[in-house]
Amino acid sequence: MLKELLKQVKEMGGAFIAPPLTQTEALENNAQGYQIPEDYIQWLKTADGLYWGGLEFFGSKTRQKGAYCITDLLTQNDLYQALSGNKDAIIVGKTDEENFIYNIPKDRYEIRAEFSDEKIKSFPTFQKMISYILNEQIELLENYVAFNEDEEEIPLEN
Repeated sequence: MLKELLKQVKEMGGAFIAPPLTQTEALENNAQGYQIPEDYIQWLKTADGLYWGGLEFFGSKTRQKGAYCITDLLTQNDLYQALSGNKDAIIVGKTDEENFIYNIPKDRYEIRAEFSDEKIKSFPTFQKMISYILNEQIELLENYVAFNEDEEEIPLEN
């Protein structure tokens, strides 16, 4: 299901999907004490990072392609924990308004508001969270395109 969603994202355009991680040992050995969830490591074996329309899921290393940049998971977690003081969460992605985290004590993924840290939605697995987020983004973009295609030009009066 996730590979089909990524194919749809790629077809819609504007996405930077990093190639799959081939050796997880490097990430696991350099995890710097972070508990990287196994299902997130499985995601990295599908796509080692994603940037699409302001939506970012971190990869095992920082990657840049043209104007797109996917930052690495460990650097983002150093920054997140320094700013939030939250040692019970692993940040796996973000937008300008939301953080996507793995809540270690609850063993759940959460979408949290960037500034208030309020929980918006919770998921039992990474696949359920990313599927929800990508489907929301796809629907938003499809509606935006449909809206602009249906729009008639209205002449402005002088």
